[in-house]
Amino acid sequence: MSTFFRTHRAYCLVTAALALIATVLRALSVALFTDKASGYFLADAALPIITHVVMALAAIALALYPLLLLKGRVAVKRARLTSGGVIGSLLCALLFFLNFISACISGSTLPGPLLAVTLLALLCATLYFLLAVPRFQVSVKTRTVLGALAVAALACLVALTYFDVATPMNAPHKTELHLALLAAMLYLLYELRDTAEIPMPRMMAACSALAFFLAVTVGFSDLLAYTVGIYESPLYLAEDLLLPALAVYIGARSIADAAHAPIKSEQKGEKSAL
Repeated sequence: MSTFFRTHRAYCLVTAALALIATVLRALSVALFTDKASGYFLADAALPIITHVVMALAAIALALYPLLLLKGRVAVKRARLTSGGVIGSLLCALLFFLNFISACISGSTLPGPLLAVTLLALLCATLYFLLAVPRFQVSVKTRTVLGALAVAALACLVALTYFDVATPMNAPHKTELHLALLAAMLYLLYELRDTAEIPMPRMMAACSALAFFLAVTVGFSDLLAYTVGIYESPLYLAEDLLLPALAVYIGARSIADAAHAPIKSEQKGEKSAL
């Protein structure tokens, strides 16, 4: 295999290409083959089935790529936050706060204590991304605590829409939004490992690619569905808007990491962190 395809840069390009293909397929599926009344795809439509097959194969490929091809070719120490990363971080802070407002006014059926935890976690997630901006000097302990609460905030967003009775439990809008949020949770967990100085570079790369892929594919196609009138729920809209913001942040960080990744594999006999 070409040496180029065994670099972090190539991995980023492959991720972007797969995300573009899957986004186009899913956008067409949602816009053309969704039964608005039920929220499901039309039973006799082939494109949604093809889309799900492509998304599943792409996700598997992205998860395995760094584990099989990038040993010793991913930087152990992550790059500093670039201007693109700062923009993504601020967008995430803004969208987490928007979700906080949405959770306050949505009339959620969550039990009172869980709703209180949700609101607190969303505010902490807002702070986590706001304080990621380099001008703020935040201790590792503070950032780790806020990051853990940001992971909890994403879990709470899953709970908010999971218990929403207006959307069927296994409708594509609900299940695929949840998959994207779960992938973002996984990404943040490995980002926290890096913050705590116990990194797993190749797992970080794999989770970054998977989270970016799902955030782009689900986020942008869902927003198109709102534009054409297929989806209408304000609660889901707030979460769908968060996905592109997460994609900008994760994508910018991945590009910066790829720019600093070693081109050649490390010396034989040296151990490579997973």
